[in-house]
Amino acid sequence: MQQRAVFYPLGEGITLIDDAGEATCYVVEGPEKALVIDTVNGKEDLKAVVRQITDKPLAVFNTHGHPDHVFGNVFFEEAYLNKKDWPIHDAFFAQQPENGAKPCPLKDIQPGDTIDLGGRKLLAIALAGHTPGSLCLLDDQSRTLFTGDSMCHTLWMQLDHSTSIQTLLDSLNALDPYRQRFDRLAMGHGTQTTPADYIDRLKACAEDLIRTGGEGDEQGSWFGGVAYHHRFGENDSIFYTKDKL
Repeated sequence: MQQRAVFYPLGEGITLIDDAGEATCYVVEGPEKALVIDTVNGKEDLKAVVRQITDKPLAVFNTHGHPDHVFGNVFFEEAYLNKKDWPIHDAFFAQQPENGAKPCPLKDIQPGDTIDLGGRKLLAIALAGHTPGSLCLLDDQSRTLFTGDSMCHTLWMQLDHSTSIQTLLDSLNALDPYRQRFDRLAMGHGTQTTPADYIDRLKACAEDLIRTGGEGDEQGSWFGGVAYHHRFGENDSIFYTKDKL
């Protein structure tokens, strides 16, 4: 069977792993350990895939609790996830992932905590919006912010557990003290990084939605139903529902 995972080296000891075009995870190598950021869908043994990249001891971090970012946890011993997203994680695992395996134990991680890979430290920063407990990770060495789905070219804010657009905007504004420390965003979907000025476009979009109430936006379909679709920039958009405004 052909391997689902495709590797994209990003430099500075970072490898992007694309899971058959469905989700993205990352391996960040430090002097002593390596970090797996998100674990995608669990449709193949991700630990075995990661072992093609590094033989260092592994830590696992989930940016948020959605199945296309946590189902691969079943191949590891434990994973970091902010406790606000544990109910989301548990609810999806209760629906049984495709391989029927049980999730690994979770460890809480809070904004301001760091993951130390032996001198290479990544800082957890709150980025509530897509989910209430979403965290991003800042890697100073590569000047990269790993965002999961909290910043994405098609950002889903229509989910029952997604926050308000105002909370998303507050989270984006709270990134301002860190903006001089990263140049690129490593998102939860896609095969390349995004320049950090995407944040400014997303802020302007959120401000516009709050100010106008999404006037003129049309409804669009996604696999869970119908939501309003607000486009900003050439390839960027937000799905949302009116109760999020």
